Amino acid sequence: VWRQPLGVALAGKRCKLRVRLSPAGQVLEAKVIESSGDSAFDYSSELAVMKASPLPMPEDESIKQQFLQFSFTFNPE
Repeated sequence: VWRQPLGVALAGKRCKLRVRLSPAGQVLEAKVIESSGDSAFDYSSELAVMKASPLPMPEDESIKQQFLQFSFTFNPE
């Protein structure tokens, strides 16, 4: 559900996000923890994760616990 912000060039843009989920997969928080240096790009990344809620969750409870908080690098290229 990510949309490229108007006027933002993508070359080399990436940011790292921390995501917190409820046990049902609802996104509780999506926060940039390493900025791309472009606030519009960073914000669009956070917004995309929030709009993707709820995220699919594993059925196995022990594995599900590992998905309640995770970090990833968003790179649209």
